[in-house]
Amino acid sequence: YLRELPEPLLTRQLGAKFEGVLQYDDTEQRTAVLCAMLRQLPPEHYATLAWLCLHMNHVSLHEKENKMTLSNLIIILSPTLLISNTLLRCLCENAETLFPGVVLDPSRGIPTMEELSSTRWSHHSSSSSTPDSTPDSTPECPMSRDQLVQSLV
Repeated sequence: YLRELPEPLLTRQLGAKFEGVLQYDDTEQRTAVLCAMLRQLPPEHYATLAWLCLHMNHVSLHEKENKMTLSNLIIILSPTLLISNTLLRCLCENAETLFPGVVLDPSRGIPTMEELSSTRWSHHSSSSSTPDSTPDSTPECPMSRDQLVQSLV
């Protein structure tokens, strides 16, 4: 399914810019820039990426039983997602910070396209942090993510 998507999760337009975020040595700065970049994704891409990263972390928490470390999962999924191993690791390891409020809840299921399409998600909201600028503060991404999460509740 993921390999056959018409557009990669990070989109063709933004994919290289996401990879460029890895140039930041400072973790807080890199996270802030990733937050700004994630706000630019279409809502369905954001939601899929959020759930996938959180799910990968969840699976890796049970590595003693399933033999699937985060490294193993990244090696398997990065080519399918068209995301480098390094970037996918960064997204997964920081998933709770990058995707606050997104919770894996099996009782709710995966949101439908209708639910995602009907969101009033403003992924083009103004922000002081853009991928080409240096953020001045800690990551601040609650508007777009919270709106997405609330629309699915």
